[in-house]
Amino acid sequence: MKFFLFLELINFCHGYILYPFFFERTVGECPVSKPGSHGGEATMFQEQWVHGKTGACGFNKPNSKLAEGFFAAVGAGDWDSGFGCGNCAKLRYKGRSVVVNIVDRCWGCSNGWFDMGGPAWRELTGGEPPGHIYGVESSWIECPESLTGGSNLNIYVKPGSHPWDARFQPVGNIAPVTSMSIDIGSGWREMKKCENFMFCKAAGGTIPAVYKLRVSSLNVNIEIQLSGIPEGQYIDTRQNNGGPDCNPPNQIIINPSTHVSTQSPAVSTQQPTPHTTTTQTVVVGPGNCSEDGLFPDPGSCKGFIKCAQGNS
Repeated sequence: MKFFLFLELINFCHGYILYPFFFERTVGECPVSKPGSHGGEATMFQEQWVHGKTGACGFNKPNSKLAEGFFAAVGAGDWDSGFGCGNCAKLRYKGRSVVVNIVDRCWGCSNGWFDMGGPAWRELTGGEPPGHIYGVESSWIECPESLTGGSNLNIYVKPGSHPWDARFQPVGNIAPVTSMSIDIGSGWREMKKCENFMFCKAAGGTIPAVYKLRVSSLNVNIEIQLSGIPEGQYIDTRQNNGGPDCNPPNQIIINPSTHVSTQSPAVSTQQPTPHTTTTQTVVVGPGNCSEDGLFPDPGSCKGFIKCAQGNS
C-alpha cells in the first residue's frame, strides 16, 4: 500500500521540483542531469552583451532580446571544460528567481558561482547595486524559448575552417550538448573541445566533399549531411534537442537538407518534422592564397588553403 501511495506521489509531482516549503511548477523548464547548488554565489560582471565573437564560448550575438542581459559566466564544474557553453540555469535568491544563459568562462568562480549580466543581476537581487551575494540556489534546466529565440539548433563553423582543420560550435541549443562527432567516410569519430572551446575535427584524415556531423545530448542525437565546409557561416539543423514537454529517451533525429546562413540564427517558433537525410551542396571558396604554410584543397583544385594540422 505504501509503495502505491509513493507512486501516486511521484505522479503528482511530475513536472515539479520539491523544495523544503513549496512545490514549484516547472512546465517549460525541464530539468537536466547536471547538478545544481544550494549554497552558491552571484556577482555582476558587465551590464549588457558585447556584440562580436567575444567570451570563451565565441558566440557572435545573443539569440533573443532577453538574452542580451540574461546571461552569465561560470567556472569549475559548471563550466565543465567548455561543455557549459549555451546551457541555462535557474537561480533563486530571497524568493526571487531568474534564468540565465551561459556564454563565458569565469576563471575565478567556484561551483555554483554565477557572474551575471546587469538585467539578470537586478532581477535576481531586486535592484541591488553590483556586488557579491551568497546563498544562491541554482538548478540546470532546458533553455526556454525566451533565451534561445525559438529557433532551431544551429552549428557555427569557425572562419578559416578547411578539410584539415575545421571547428564547430552548436548555437541556440535547448538541452546541454554532450558531444559532437564527425563521419568522414570511415564511421563516427568524436570531436574534442579545443581552442575557443569549439569542437575540432578529429585528427587523421581530411574532410571529404560529403560528410556528416552529429550533435549529441542526453536524449537526442541530431545528424546532418553536408557538402563543403561553410566557414564563417551557420548551419541550420532544422531541429533542436529539447522541447517544452521534454524528449523521450534515445531519440535520433535524421534531418532534411540543411540550410547555411552567414547570419546568426533568426527567431522562429516553428518546429519542423524530421525527414530523411538529403544533401545540400555548399559552395566553398578556394581559401586565402596569400597565407603562409599552404596545402592543396582536396575539394577545390583551383585554390590553396592554410593548414594548421599538417597534411595528416
